Amino acid sequence: MSDSGFWLQVEAAGQHLLLPPTAVVEVLPLVASQPLPGAPRGIEGVVLHAGGFLPVLAWRDLPACGASSAPPTLLVVLRRFGLPVVRVVGMVSLREDAWEPEPEGLPKGWSGGRVHLAQGWGRMLDPERMLGLLRELRIQA
Repeated sequence: MSDSGFWLQVEAAGQHLLLPPTAVVEVLPLVASQPLPGAPRGIEGVVLHAGGFLPVLAWRDLPACGASSAPPTLLVVLRRFGLPVVRVVGMVSLREDAWEPEPEGLPKGWSGGRVHLAQGWGRMLDPERMLGLLRELRIQA
């Protein structure tokens, strides 16, 4: 994954997240997900998308995620899962040297680093790391 260029900035899980636009399939109005019996931690449920089932993240189950000040209204569809988000802030251009590692003691799980934005710190959501974290949570269950 490239660490420079344009990023989609969203607000979710009580923080600003940066998504690589190459990983974003589309942004849709949020629809209620259907719970899965025996679903692992980290999965809220599934929604129908493009003729198949798309797992939707449960932010509350993931490390370093807080409560949002507002309920999610949008679903950002990535290739393998959906992210409930409060809002899309817009596209931001970031230099490669703007990124820094997460502070010590913070679970790294899904983040590829952080960057200082006008609104405060933003965290890079790395889709591959997120999938790895979801696999770990499934194994631990």
